[in-house]
Amino acid sequence: GMRDYRRIHCHSKKIMTLQTFTELEKLLPKNKIIRVHKSWMININEVASIERNRLKIIDQLIPVSDTYKNVLNRFV
Repeated sequence: GMRDYRRIHCHSKKIMTLQTFTELEKLLPKNKIIRVHKSWMININEVASIERNRLKIIDQLIPVSDTYKNVLNRFV
């Protein structure tokens, strides 16, 4: 439904941007922000826990797809 709109969750606010994940990946630091699912990118420093195919940031459970599991494993 949101097409190329992305909602970015920060500690103090939410930001809506009209960019693809590919465009965002080029702008964001690769050592901090990683893709973990076709619909999710995360700040690796905010991960509270990882269990099976999902991770937890604050009170949000975020899916981790098999496609991106190797990327996540490099950071944990």
